[in-house]
Amino acid sequence: MIRYFLSFSFLILIYFIYGFALSQKDLTLVPLVLKKENPANFYDYRGVLNVQSSRGRGFSDPKEIIAEARKAGIDFLIFTDDLKEAGPNLSGYQGPLLVLDEVETSYLDMRLIYLNPQRKDLRVQSNLFFTDLVLQNPPASDDLLFLADPLRPNPSWNGDFPTGVHGLEIINPKRMAENVWRQSKLSVFLSFLIYPFNPQIAFARLFLDPTDEINLWDRINSQRKMIGFAGSNANAKAIPLANTLVKFPSYQKSFEIFSNHVLLESELTGHSQNDASKILQAFQRGQFYFSFDLVGDPKGFECYLQQNKNYFPGAQVHWNKGTRIRATLPAEPQFFYEIVVFKNGDRVFTTNEKNLDYLVKGPGNYRVIVRSILPLPFPDGKKWVTWIYVNPFYVK
Repeated sequence: MIRYFLSFSFLILIYFIYGFALSQKDLTLVPLVLKKENPANFYDYRGVLNVQSSRGRGFSDPKEIIAEARKAGIDFLIFTDDLKEAGPNLSGYQGPLLVLDEVETSYLDMRLIYLNPQRKDLRVQSNLFFTDLVLQNPPASDDLLFLADPLRPNPSWNGDFPTGVHGLEIINPKRMAENVWRQSKLSVFLSFLIYPFNPQIAFARLFLDPTDEINLWDRINSQRKMIGFAGSNANAKAIPLANTLVKFPSYQKSFEIFSNHVLLESELTGHSQNDASKILQAFQRGQFYFSFDLVGDPKGFECYLQQNKNYFPGAQVHWNKGTRIRATLPAEPQFFYEIVVFKNGDRVFTTNEKNLDYLVKGPGNYRVIVRSILPLPFPDGKKWVTWIYVNPFYVK
């Protein structure tokens, strides 16, 4: 009995020594700045999309979620509850946080997020209304339809993709976690053990590039414009533990992992309806990038297509011999990194410099990513992680 007790005590001691070592490790790519400035030419607003409250599939009251969003330091929060009946609309400013109350609905086996830049009341629309939107060709110009978790329940999309859909959820943390769980339950268990000492490492080691979603995204973009975005899929699912319910991960932590960075030529003014329209119109144009914020705040990142003027991501332009894509990182990452340009889904250019300057050699769809090698502690070792995903430039 004493031998088992000593063995158990030794394992606990090793666990805490390992945990202490982990608590000293920092995987942040760029230096932490208390107040990050916008680039000189535009404004960068960070926010989250696909957030469920207790009105739908979530486990917290909307007011609690708003409080956690403010703690996370984001600029806007987009609720996407499945609201069957009209109720209080939460859209507006909550302190410095802009809240947008939008809608999630179902069509066949798809989960659809409906955003409306015209700010109509979305919650009283019929299923027939959404069916009509899905089938429109080309997609509606006044309404915005995004497909959440596009490979659920693992459709192949070998047939025609829904013509009325404007965008795809490329990042879905829940789907990512499920894929890791299928590959290695032991790895997920290890992250739970690491989490109390270093949440950053616990989540970073579970990161999987959404290869299937990106392949689908590139394939559709070869036929027509398709916007990509990061969804939080945040619902703080309650886990029973010792006669209480633990919400894991919390809404605040979910908001700190992935986000969308909307790029605007003019700043938000505090007028809630006008500012909400600005944000949603930028989503409609694909005028944003999305990022893995857990490993670094990318605010200050610039990426634009340059001709006679600078064009935001999502822009559609005609090619000429002087067309260039330029990008600048907010700071030099502390680990090995690369900025990669893809044309029609194929890698065509890579640089290990802080500034990207790429001459566009012909028509095509061009998108940019920034990725880095994170030195994860034992037993993982080095791992490539994508930090920034930029929506494509469409060069005709």
